[in-house]
Amino acid sequence: MQKKRLIWLDWGKAFLICLMIVGHSAPDKVSDTIICSFHMCAFFFLSGVLHKITMNKIEFIHGTSCKNIFGGGKILILDVLENVKPLFKKLIVPVLFFNAIAYVCWISFSGFVGELPSGLYELIVKPILGIILFGSSAHPMNGPCWFLVTLFFIKVIMTILTERRTMWIFVFVMALMAAVFDKLRFTGSDFMGRICFSFPFYCTGFLLKDYVSRFVEIKASNRLLLLVVAITTLVSLALYNTRGGILSYHFGKSIFLYYATGFIGTFSVICLFSFLRNTSYRFVTFISNGTLVILGTHILIISYISIVRTGNSYLTAGICLLLTLPLIYLFNNYTPKMVGKNAYHAK
Repeated sequence: MQKKRLIWLDWGKAFLICLMIVGHSAPDKVSDTIICSFHMCAFFFLSGVLHKITMNKIEFIHGTSCKNIFGGGKILILDVLENVKPLFKKLIVPVLFFNAIAYVCWISFSGFVGELPSGLYELIVKPILGIILFGSSAHPMNGPCWFLVTLFFIKVIMTILTERRTMWIFVFVMALMAAVFDKLRFTGSDFMGRICFSFPFYCTGFLLKDYVSRFVEIKASNRLLLLVVAITTLVSLALYNTRGGILSYHFGKSIFLYYATGFIGTFSVICLFSFLRNTSYRFVTFISNGTLVILGTHILIISYISIVRTGNSYLTAGICLLLTLPLIYLFNNYTPKMVGKNAYHAK
């Protein structure tokens, strides 16, 4: 039986991807600080809401029984390699695809203006390292794809967690590890830190999905009051904490304040679009289904629009969104496997 589509979640995804475009279009400082305080956190949470445990579980791997060191007693162990394969196709293949497009654009433009870097390390190694690393040792071709890479590793971790109690333990352990990585700085620490920091949002999205479903149905006046309180708190905390970001692995004054704004912002998104849970528009659904394409292409589009210099970040974001629409249609329908979709569901 086909499950009912979560219309409020479509609105939330469409709203958040638009905020991502605005955030990358050089908005004013206040808007940038508020947007960056929660929008990617909310994306991880909503991804967790959509998480399904459909993995095949087996009791023995290579004939060796195992004990559950987290929950106690014998458990059914996931065949991790078998389960990672579809995740790789859905998330890492798009990362490689969009990075390849960005690489070709970078090489072409750099060659055209006579600024093509010399040396194998600058031309090949740093762009490859840029797929997972961020900093002087790497050259990210398509920065926003960090989200997909991080999501991939989070989903892999989720495949080995079989009990809700274990998941809650991991939520707190990962948050503490993220704080440790915030203090330690070495090559790769940001990469591991992003996974640790983002995991609590994804996992709590999964753990609280039933509560969220019930929340969006409560009395409208109560939700409106909670929305006002949440937005007021979000803006106040975000501006106090100053700008932060998961990719740069900088969280303003405090990583724990950033966690607070992340969860409060996520709650605000759920509150806001709960009022539209029964109002569906094809355009919103189209944007929701195309968030991965927008994520992988918008930064390139913005870089070319910036040459024209519109002078207004919101105008730049609007033009960028319009230019991604035909790309969503083309990629989802004619190269679905390159953007993490099955050909059967693409049309």
